[in-house]
Amino acid sequence: MGMERGGKEKRKIALEILNEADKIMEMAKMLADEDDPFARRGLYAFMDAEMKALRTLVHDLVFFPE
Repeated sequence: MGMERGGKEKRKIALEILNEADKIMEMAKMLADEDDPFARRGLYAFMDAEMKALRTLVHDLVFFPE
């Protein structure tokens, strides 16, 4: 029963990772089209935060106790 719960949790984390990756790609597309340096700085900050969230999720997926 514990392993089943761990598997469901890992699937949930994997879906969150895909969601975060989608956000990062959308921000990268916006950044490529952005000419305003202040807006670009904001997008960089947002992408940095998203990458940190992504790293955390990957860490949880890999090292989540079963």
